[in-house]
Amino acid sequence: MTRKITNLMLVLMGVFLFGGIAQESQAVEPITTTDVVTKVYKVENLVRIADNVIVLFDSSGTMGAPYGDSGMTKLQAAKRLLKQRTDAFPVDYSDLNVGLYLYTPPLNKPATAETAEYYRTQPFSKPAFQAAVDQLPDEASGPTLMVSGLRRLARIMDGLTGRTVVFMFTDGSHSDEGATESPLQLAQKIAQKHDVNFQLISTTDDETNLKLMKAVASINEASRVHTFESLLDRPEVFTGAVFVLEESYVVTATERDN
Repeated sequence: MTRKITNLMLVLMGVFLFGGIAQESQAVEPITTTDVVTKVYKVENLVRIADNVIVLFDSSGTMGAPYGDSGMTKLQAAKRLLKQRTDAFPVDYSDLNVGLYLYTPPLNKPATAETAEYYRTQPFSKPAFQAAVDQLPDEASGPTLMVSGLRRLARIMDGLTGRTVVFMFTDGSHSDEGATESPLQLAQKIAQKHDVNFQLISTTDDETNLKLMKAVASINEASRVHTFESLLDRPEVFTGAVFVLEESYVVTATERDN
């Protein structure tokens, strides 16, 4: 009898003790853990690789020929292409000087520095530049004064510093009567004096003229001849001479409680 009472007391004491412990454990605050969440973002930026861009535009009579079956003349197609490709440039870019010059005298106007200048070399503003492109002649006419245009380019280059890209729209012909130097000789002189490369945009199918343009493009390793079609199909050919697309990655870390 005494042993039964003793066992019962032990059981009751156990229930009391463990019950108290259970109640006490329910009152403990929950444990919080923190996770670090990492995210990686890819950022693309246009990085300028040229300091100056000069566009020499051809509106001579031969640019009035039809451009394929597009319903446009070569002149009209060239104007459209110039607007489309510069549309990829930043809206206002004070670190890039851009100029637009015609090396063919406008219809019923003399061939002077004033009539040749459509966008004086200055910090690039897309609205102003594209408005200047709209002002280029709509009708092809006159001789192709490539020598005169390159001589004007040489004077412009004397006032610039840094690396210059010259885009020259041309059908490859020139009609500078009495010129003592060829376009190739003038381009070579400019390249010897300045950090410049020529990107010739060909609108001709004439093999003789194409050879001339290849000769001009051979004045240094960076100079090239591009067919008009290549610029239509590959916009990076134009923009890539002025900018490169640089990719970088941004890593962020945030804490998240569980």
